[in-house]
Amino acid sequence: MRRLPEEFVRNGFRYNLVRRAENKAIYSQTFRNIVVGYEVFKIRIMRARFNKVFEVDEPDQERYPCNEDFGRHKAWSTFTLEEALAWYQEL
Repeated sequence: MRRLPEEFVRNGFRYNLVRRAENKAIYSQTFRNIVVGYEVFKIRIMRARFNKVFEVDEPDQERYPCNEDFGRHKAWSTFTLEEALAWYQEL
């Protein structure tokens, strides 16, 4: 299975893994080397499938939450690490 990367760039922000368990994670969100927030979420799995466009088999892979997942008992965003850790503990 393809796991989430420890670091990546998306929507102009850099994300770095802060803490992780088998089914949950915290990433810091930085902009121009300044931490602007933290994202806490349940890790979801996208099942293996055949990609018709590229005609390749894609394995099971973990997926980062999309914008619609936030605030729906799947993912949360906060400005402080303390609050992120509290949500992480509740998952």
